[in-house]
Amino acid sequence: MKLDFKTAFKAAKMPALALIAVTIIVAVLGSFGLNLGIVSLPVQFIILAYAGYNGVKAFKLDIVNGAVAGAIASFLSMIFTIAANLALILIGVVSLQVLAAQADLPGDALMAYLFIGYAISLVFSPFIGFIFGAIGAYVARKR
Repeated sequence: MKLDFKTAFKAAKMPALALIAVTIIVAVLGSFGLNLGIVSLPVQFIILAYAGYNGVKAFKLDIVNGAVAGAIASFLSMIFTIAANLALILIGVVSLQVLAAQADLPGDALMAYLFIGYAISLVFSPFIGFIFGAIGAYVARKR
């Protein structure tokens, strides 16, 4: 078994874009007061499983490389999400002061918590993508 990151990256591009689209849709709907964050999780898990499934079926990857495709898709999506969150805070669309007041924290402490959360997300999102990508790759192998 040899890891094929180049092909796994190709297999992960469309699922990553789909995850980014889900993130944007949930954010836009959230700005109108419709909070679908928790409801979107199963959709995101299905997209990650599809990354592994598609990697096996369309790109002829093995199960491990299909799982790597899920991890890459998840990581790319998380990078976009973090960049978008920081951009919205920096340009003032999301008010750090309002968030800090809601959390009953000083603004500096809130930013520290945000960055810690972003770092944890960057570390754990590939693991979650790997797990669901492996599930999708396994299903693809069995069919």
